[in-house]
Amino acid sequence: MMRLFTRFLSIVFCLSFLQINAQVTIDPQSLDVVVNENTMYTYNLVISNKGATDVEVYWVIEKGSDFPNSWKTTMCDAELCYNENFDKIDVRRPNILKANTNLLFKIYFDPSGLKASTTLQLKLYGDKDFKNLLAQTKANAAVIADNTVSSSNIKGQEDLLIYPNPTEQLYFIKNDASVNRVSLYNVLGKEIKTENHFRGASHDVSALNNGLYFVRLYDSKNKVLKTLRLNKK
Repeated sequence: MMRLFTRFLSIVFCLSFLQINAQVTIDPQSLDVVVNENTMYTYNLVISNKGATDVEVYWVIEKGSDFPNSWKTTMCDAELCYNENFDKIDVRRPNILKANTNLLFKIYFDPSGLKASTTLQLKLYGDKDFKNLLAQTKANAAVIADNTVSSSNIKGQEDLLIYPNPTEQLYFIKNDASVNRVSLYNVLGKEIKTENHFRGASHDVSALNNGLYFVRLYDSKNKVLKTLRLNKK
């Protein structure tokens, strides 16, 4: 009987552990990208804690074995901007992700003029020993620096999307290389505001009432690329 009870407690603990882990998310969920080899690219990553307790977050950047030596990445978490190609957090400086809040991480990627391709992944851990995995981006996400390659050629490349969604303050646009302007509409079709957009830019909706909105994305020729739903909370 005691053995069964002990096993039951072990199962409950494991389930609780998984539930806690499931509360931390990364948005967007993939680091897939195609860039001009002469252009720096910025990943804007929204780290969210949807749980009821605060979490310590420790990060690791995992690069493909063929990641070129001349390529550079710079991680800026909520505490510090690290030196180039520093791929693991200083465990003395964990990020505190409070319950029901977000943190913004940025990874600056500089191909340094070299055409190449490799993979890139971000992993988040809940301990300084890097054993308790909280969340991770897609494994083997393709990172290509080559101005002759279209982003549509990446297998699994995500379409245009906005994140985080729902949001309380800011939203970003994934795969935004072709986006030149954004317009925000309410559910009645009334235009709320229009803003110019550049790659990696954020848009502030903190002053809006909570509810459903529509974001229309335009290219440089004023062609509508896509209209997306945005939930303001």
